[in-house]
Amino acid sequence: MLFGWFFLVVKAAFHVRSSECRDCGAIRRYKTTGSKVALGFVGFVLFLIVLAVVSEINATGAL
Repeated sequence: MLFGWFFLVVKAAFHVRSSECRDCGAIRRYKTTGSKVALGFVGFVLFLIVLAVVSEINATGAL
């Protein structure tokens, strides 16, 4: 329950919407602005996790 919000953000980041043209019937798939913002947030969180792991490795001298 503590990290459930993160799964909702991940779902929103990769959700693709579609619309159908009424004239020709072509289907257009696109990401919404909210999806792009959520994808940026997911990328930022992953960047912070990688940064924390790298700094922990450097602090312990494992390399």
